[in-house]
Amino acid sequence: MLPLLEKQIRLKISGHFAHMPEHATQRDKPMDYLVFWVLAGRGWVEAEGQEITGKPGDLFVLKPHIAHAYRADPAQPWDILWVHFDGELAEGFATEIRQFGGLRVELGLDPEIRDRWMELVIAGGALRGHTGLVGLLGLILHRLKHHTVTPVRTTGLDVQKLQTYIHEHLREPITLAQLARVARLSPTHFARVFKQQFAVSPLYYVIQKRIALACSLLTETGMPMKQISEAVGYDDPYYFSRLFHKVTGVSPTQYRASHRPAVTPSPSGGRSS
Repeated sequence: MLPLLEKQIRLKISGHFAHMPEHATQRDKPMDYLVFWVLAGRGWVEAEGQEITGKPGDLFVLKPHIAHAYRADPAQPWDILWVHFDGELAEGFATEIRQFGGLRVELGLDPEIRDRWMELVIAGGALRGHTGLVGLLGLILHRLKHHTVTPVRTTGLDVQKLQTYIHEHLREPITLAQLARVARLSPTHFARVFKQQFAVSPLYYVIQKRIALACSLLTETGMPMKQISEAVGYDDPYYFSRLFHKVTGVSPTQYRASHRPAVTPSPSGGRSS
């Protein structure tokens, strides 16, 4: 089953970038499709003779063989989920999604899509990744076709402030009480409002951030496991390995071995996605 599915649609790599003011990438000869979704913050995309500001809820669909560049706003760096893919069905999916706006589609902030995408980022085996990609693209199309796009809602949370705090303290223990203080809400009210917006609890969101960052470090760097463990907030590499396996279904070593390295960074030094 895998060879046929991989021929039809192939997940090359997926990731999650958050609070990276220096994030900038230029691809002069892209060989695959790139779709990325802005969850918070903002940035700019240059492609197809356009320069577009990306804001929360925007989904960008970039085609192969067409040069493009994109960068985060240094003052309000975006939080984006991204995926590179190709295969016989790739053009069809991309074309259908682009019918709803072209290069940029207003998808809104949908908790179920976010959860599916995060699962894709931390997908273990190849088959799991390919099938997860089909499910994700299908869900996005379903939302767009049936006009069930979730508008960007105001919940009173300063999302940028929270994400900055989590990013800056990712190597340290993070408690619900700490996050609630940052949001200036009681822990109970904060947990309820946070789950309404992100569809997961605050502490599980932190775990997702850590595991997603670990996935990126495993595929994009040659850092040893102990350093990666410490970089995402776990002093005990054995505990980190067990948690990683619990979330992704594979060990960090297996994940690194089964995923291809990211595309080459641009000559300007920007990181690739």
